[in-house]
Amino acid sequence: MPLAIQVDRFRRFRRQPFALFRELAATSPGGFAEIEGARQPLYLVTRPENVHQILVAPTSRMRRWSGSPELREFLGESIINAGETTLRQKTLPAFHRHHLAAWQAQIEAMAPARLAPWLGSGPLNLKHRFEPFTMEVIGRLLFHADLREAAPVVLTHLQRLVIPTYWRTDFDAPLTPGFKATCDAVREPLRLVFAQQREALETSPIFRLLRAEPAASEAQVFEEFCGFILSAIMTTGHTLSAICWHLARHPQLQQELRETTREEPFERVIQEGLRLCPPVWLIGREAVSDVTLCGAPFPAGALFLICPWLMHRIGFEEGEKFLPERWKTNPEPPRGAFLPFSLGVRRCMGQSMAMLLLRVALRFILSRFTLHPDERSPEFLLRPGVLLTMTGDTWITLQTS
Repeated sequence: MPLAIQVDRFRRFRRQPFALFRELAATSPGGFAEIEGARQPLYLVTRPENVHQILVAPTSRMRRWSGSPELREFLGESIINAGETTLRQKTLPAFHRHHLAAWQAQIEAMAPARLAPWLGSGPLNLKHRFEPFTMEVIGRLLFHADLREAAPVVLTHLQRLVIPTYWRTDFDAPLTPGFKATCDAVREPLRLVFAQQREALETSPIFRLLRAEPAASEAQVFEEFCGFILSAIMTTGHTLSAICWHLARHPQLQQELRETTREEPFERVIQEGLRLCPPVWLIGREAVSDVTLCGAPFPAGALFLICPWLMHRIGFEEGEKFLPERWKTNPEPPRGAFLPFSLGVRRCMGQSMAMLLLRVALRFILSRFTLHPDERSPEFLLRPGVLLTMTGDTWITLQTS
C-alpha cells in the first residue's frame, strides 16, 4: 500500500512543497505517497521508474490533467492533445526534422539585434531578462508574427501568472478573481495579434497543420496559437537565466564553450540547467479506468502528481550540483529521472526548438561576454507557482570579452 499523509499536513507545505516532497520520496517504499482527504484519490509519485510507467502509458489509460475546470477553460480545448486526433503525430516530425536548419539561421540573425541591447558590461538582473527575446523568436519562427508591440503587455501579465498564486492543494478549486483577470488580460493582446497577423499566420507550417485538421474550429486554432506562445516564452527565458547564473561560477567551462565549434558541450550545459531548474515542476495524469502500476492497484479517477524537480535530484548522484560533465560520462539517465519536456506521446513538441534557441543564445552571449558571480545573489533561489521561477532579483556581472 502507498504511504499515506493527511491532506491537512500537505496543505501546510503548500508554500515550500519541496521539503515535504523530499521527505515523502525517502519514506514511501512503494514509490507512491497517498494524500488522504483530497477530493479525489491523489498520489505523489516518488520513484523515477513509476514516473516512466505513468507518462508512457497509452492515452486510453492515462489522460492529461490541467488543474481546475476554470484553469482548463483558460488553457483552452487543445486539438493537438485530444485523444481522437492524429495532429500531435503530424506536428512532432515538423518540429524535429523539417525546420531546424532554417530556424537556426533565423535565430542567429536575430540574436545580435535583439539580445545585445539588453546586455552590457556590469551587473545584470536575470529576472525576466530574456523573455522579450524568446517571445519574439517563438512568434516569428512558429507563426511568422511580429509580437514586439504586444510583448510589453503580454509579458507583464505573464510575469504575474507564474508567481506562486495558484499553488494550492485543493487543485480543483476555482481560480481567484485576480488570477482569472490576469488570464483574460494575457489573452486579449494575443487575440489582436492573431487577427492582425492572419495573412502571415497562413504561411506558418504549424498554422497550416492546424487549419488542415477537419475538426478544428476557429476558436480551437486560436487556443493552439495561445498555447504555443504562452508555454514557451517564460520557460525558455527562465532556463537561459538559470544557465547563465550557474555558468558565472564556472569560468573554465565558459572558456571551453567559447573555444569549441562543437554542439555537444553546449547540449550538456543546457541539459544540466534543465535538470536543476525545470520550469515545469509539476505534471499531472489521471487514470481513465482502474489501473495497476508497479504492482499496486489504483482506482479510476486517481490523480498522479509527478514532480520533475524531485526526480531530477533523487535520480542523479550529487543531484544538487551543477555538473554538465555528468552528461558526457552518463548520457542516458535512468528512465523517468529526467523529464524537463515530459515523456511519452505527450512530451513537449517544442523540445528541439527550445534546445536550439538556448544553444544559439548561449553561444552568442559567451562570444560577447564573460559571466561573473554577483555577491547580491549567492544562491539561485526558486519557488513553485504555475511554473518554477526565481524568487526575486537574481544578479550576475557581465564583462566584455
